[in-house]
Amino acid sequence: MQEILCAHTYWKVKPGREDDFLLTWQGLADIFSSLANPPLWGTVIQGIKDPSIFYSIGLWGSHEDIAAMRADPRVRKILRKARSLCLEITAANMVADVTA
Repeated sequence: MQEILCAHTYWKVKPGREDDFLLTWQGLADIFSSLANPPLWGTVIQGIKDPSIFYSIGLWGSHEDIAAMRADPRVRKILRKARSLCLEITAANMVADVTA
């Protein structure tokens, strides 16, 4: 049985910093693509009624891949920058799909 893990985060960005957040997220996506075990798929979506709300969603092949991503110094640095642009952040992991 193979798990596909979904790492998702709610980001409430400081007013007026939405474009900075999106640029930072593009840098993070570039880093993700260079990882030894990159995400299987990922995106960030922005609220329409409240453009300061974002959700990032990434599908990963294993807990170890997520842990390696979070331990990468480049990821840690750019996530610090993303966090500095936010008022609130809520992250969670869950199994997205289990196939035989």
